[in-house]
This record gives sequence, structure tokens and C-alpha cells, in this order.
Amino acid sequence: FDKARMRSKSQLMRLDLTRLPFRRTLSVVALFDVLEHLPDDCGVLASISDTLVDGGWLVLTVPRDPKLWSNTDAFVCHVRRYADAELREKLSSAGFDIEYFTPFMTVMRLLVPLSRKTNAAQQNEKLDRERALAHFQNELRIRPIINPILDAVLGLEAHWIRNRKTLPTGTSLL
Repeated sequence: FDKARMRSKSQLMRLDLTRLPFRRTLSVVALFDVLEHLPDDCGVLASISDTLVDGGWLVLTVPRDPKLWSNTDAFVCHVRRYADAELREKLSSAGFDIEYFTPFMTVMRLLVPLSRKTNAAQQNEKLDRERALAHFQNELRIRPIINPILDAVLGLEAHWIRNRKTLPTGTSLL
């Protein structure tokens, strides 16, 4: 937090997302890959709902599909991955009207299971911090041959999302 404060001219605050000090004052709240780290996701969503003005927006991304859970999720301190119906229910229960909901990172939905199968032995054991870091770095390693292909496919996906198309699958939800 202190490093971020030194690098920013914006006002930064450290807050408990379940007890936000704002009521009906914010137009937009954005949580990009945050909610899955929080034990009380329902409390956080309810608190955020209370901060938004009428017609306000929550823009949210989370990891999708509990079946994709791996040591990488544990390493980055995820509490959960979301099933589509689970996230829809939690958003509705917190008072949100869902205007757009789609999986994304479609091509990764095909690649992640392959990557994790090659590391299947590691998926079934608890890893010490050093081995978990090595596994995490391997999973996120840049692969020069594949990256231009991924860039092109994800660019097309971004175009579909800008036009509010619903994608068929993905490793994340928007």
C-alpha cells in the first residue's frame, strides 16, 4: 500500500470491503480478479451494492469453473473459482441487476486443462512454497511461439465483448 501511495497522485484508501464508508455515492466500482480472494464474497457484494447510486455499475471479473482449481489458485490465495450460476445468484442476492455476463479467455479454457494435465502429479499434492512458486511460474511462462496466436484470438474476443456478445466458454467471467 505504501509503495502504491508513493507512485500515485490519486487519493488511496485501505478499506474493509464489507464495511465501506460510502452510501449511494459511487457511480462505478471495478473489481478485477479481487472477489475470489475474499472469504465473505456475499458481504462484499452487498456492501458494494450499497455504495452505488441508482443506475451505478459494478464491473467485475473473477476466475471461472471450480473444476479448474489447481495449486496455482492456492498459490495466489484464491478462496474459490466461480460457477456461472453461483456468481449470478450471489450478484442477484446482493441486489444487482445483471446487464452483461459472459465467460472470457475462451482459448485459455482449452489450454489450461492441458497444462494442468501435464502437471497432474503436482495437482494432487500439497506443495511447499518454493515448489508452488516454481509451478506457478511455469504455468504463466511466456511461450514465444504461442503468444502471437493468443494475442490475435484474445483481440477478437475483446471485439466480441465490446459488442456485448456472449462467449461460449472461458477461464474467467465478466
